[in-house]
Amino acid sequence: MAMKGVAPCEERMTPEAFSDLASRLGSGVQVRPVLDAVQFRVGDKAFATLGWPAAGWAVVKLSRKDQGRFLGRSDAVTVEPGRRRDTGVTLVRLQAVDEDLMAEMLISAFGEVCHGGGRGQRVANSPSGLADGSRVRARREDGGGRWTPKESAPRAIN
Repeated sequence: MAMKGVAPCEERMTPEAFSDLASRLGSGVQVRPVLDAVQFRVGDKAFATLGWPAAGWAVVKLSRKDQGRFLGRSDAVTVEPGRRRDTGVTLVRLQAVDEDLMAEMLISAFGEVCHGGGRGQRVANSPSGLADGSRVRARREDGGGRWTPKESAPRAIN
């Protein structure tokens, strides 16, 4: 029996793809090592951490509304246990999450930190755009499932 939202092997998120995607969300993204993890920040606010609570995991800071939406889409996504469970802190098991879903979560987390309320930067005609004008959901032309950036329309900031 397949788990809900678990990606086939060729579409699973890797730490390298996570780091590449998170660091390209905007020109103000800062990448900082913290102990054995890597934190992605805008100003003094973190929106994602790679390698926490252990290797192969990531944490994204979502609004509670977005957190609820993503929890229902994959068994690889869970709330942080303990006292912060109502703050939007969301744990993600990378090897089991689809790249497209992880990209959507990172874009939401980035928008939450930058503008509050999930109103992050958007690329014209693309709800899943990166600040450099590339699209998140592009696929390799050879039919492979790995995420690759694709040029798109010029950037528009909302």
